[in-house]
Amino acid sequence: MQWHGAYAYGGAAAVDRLPGGKAWRLDLESRAREGEQHLLTFDGHATHLTERDRPLLQSPDSSGPLGNEIVGDHAAVRSKFEELADAGYREVMYNPSGPDVARELRAFAAAARTTPAS
Repeated sequence: MQWHGAYAYGGAAAVDRLPGGKAWRLDLESRAREGEQHLLTFDGHATHLTERDRPLLQSPDSSGPLGNEIVGDHAAVRSKFEELADAGYREVMYNPSGPDVARELRAFAAAARTTPAS
């Protein structure tokens, strides 16, 4: 979502500074005419991962998401939640996406669930 916002609100220079941003932008610009690129920019935004966006998660010039995203399987998400809790965070903002939002909510709840203190 950061690449979408960077391009829409900051233009080429802003998105090009993000890992994989220049390649993403050039692909987007090759698919839509000038003046219509904003329509394609937000394709899949907060609903699903597009094929154009997928490489951003494994960009060779990036170690992955930019730091404020949590992406991964149950164990990876749970581990990140534990790191955040240890650092003093007490809440996260979550945006479920994909074709099965109910499943995503259940998966998020399972990863976020803490064991009550005994």
